[in-house]
Amino acid sequence: MKRCLTLLIVGSLLVMLLGAGASAAKPTIVVASKNFTEQVILGSIMKILLEENGFRVDDKLDLGGTSICRKALETGQIDVYMDPGLVYQAIKEKKVNVSMGFATDGRIEGFGLVNLIDDKQFFPVYNPAPVVRREVLDKYPEVGELLNKIGPLLDTKTMTRMNYLVDIEHKDASAVARDWLVSVGLIDK
Repeated sequence: MKRCLTLLIVGSLLVMLLGAGASAAKPTIVVASKNFTEQVILGSIMKILLEENGFRVDDKLDLGGTSICRKALETGQIDVYMDPGLVYQAIKEKKVNVSMGFATDGRIEGFGLVNLIDDKQFFPVYNPAPVVRREVLDKYPEVGELLNKIGPLLDTKTMTRMNYLVDIEHKDASAVARDWLVSVGLIDK
C-alpha cells in the first residue's frame, strides 16, 4: 500500500511537471540572413542566442538578398533577419541612441546622423581593392592596371556621398559612378 501511494505521488508529480513544461514551451523561430558574410554572422548570433535561451530555431541563414528576405518576412516564411536599414530608421525615430553601421552608408547623412570618431583606430580604414581572378590578370594585365587606379581615389567621405546620392536622393547608381569617374579624371565625359 505504501509503495502504491509513493508511485501514485511520483506519477502525479511527473504529470504536473510535464504538463507545466509543455505549456511553457517556447516556439520555433525561423531565423534568416542575407547572403553575405556579415549578415550570416549576425544571423548566427541571433540563432545561437535564441537557442541558448530555450527557443527552437529553424535556420534559414544565407537566404538571399534584401528583396528575398523582405518578401519572406512579409509572407511569414521567416520570422527574423537583420537589416541595417532598420537600424538607421530606429536611430532616426529615436528608438535607439547609438548603433553600429557602415561608415559609408548614405542614410547617415540623409537622416542627419553622424559617425563617431574612431579615436582608438579600432575599425579599418576604407580602402577598396579589386579582386580579380589570376587568369584574367595574366591574360589582360591592363585590367589590373585600370582597376588599381580606383582604390586610391576612393575614401570614406567619397563613398558615403555616392551612397547618399543613390540611397537618399534616388539617383541612378550607374550615373553616380560615371559622374565620379569623370570628376577624378579616369574617364572623359
